[in-house]
Amino acid sequence: MSKKKKGIFILIGIIVVTSFFIYFGNRQDNNQLINTTHSFGDFYVMKKEHHIEPGEYMELWVVGNNGAEKEEKRENYRVYIKDANVYNLIEKDQSYMFPFHHLVKKAMRDII
Repeated sequence: MSKKKKGIFILIGIIVVTSFFIYFGNRQDNNQLINTTHSFGDFYVMKKEHHIEPGEYMELWVVGNNGAEKEEKRENYRVYIKDANVYNLIEKDQSYMFPFHHLVKKAMRDII
């Protein structure tokens, strides 16, 4: 076998193996969690809420939206706060700048 044919077979093999890994690496199941990060320069806090079960767990969250967006496009977000000290510093009807992660369970038809 000549060097030219050997090179072509190696190139085709590399393409096939790479395609295989790309296809199966990006395969999406019907239900998956999608993690997105939002950063708002003007997150307007509308509500502060919490749920505390003594000795078990506590959930602290704020509800707000992107204050810099047009009113007809605003979407409300519930942002869970991990640290009670941070939660205590946040005030209702104020704007803050912070990033947060958004986990959504979507079906494949919603992704495409």
